[in-house]
Amino acid sequence: MATNLTLSPKAMQKAHDLALVLWRTPKGRSKRNGREFYVIPASDGLTAHWTDAAGNGCTCKGFLRNGHCSHAEAVQIHNYREQVVVMPGSRRSSSYNEIMDRHLVDAF
Repeated sequence: MATNLTLSPKAMQKAHDLALVLWRTPKGRSKRNGREFYVIPASDGLTAHWTDAAGNGCTCKGFLRNGHCSHAEAVQIHNYREQVVVMPGSRRSSSYNEIMDRHLVDAF
């Protein structure tokens, strides 16, 4: 089985859109192996996909076929944004959420 680790521009946009709302999706832990996962709603609105919390796996057909999907990419984007971000010119580290909260407060 060949794997395609690149996503189309449309799939990348979907991944970025999902990453913005990923904090609202349920997170669980496997009873078999203890690994964390996200329950991400499918595009059809009726089903969901279980995506590894590190973005290394997903139960969708796209991941099974290509080895990568927008759900896994969304989790990777989300995890990257959650990492500690150092603001230019400051010595204090801030999380992505703190930076965005400050940005939203400054906007209003």
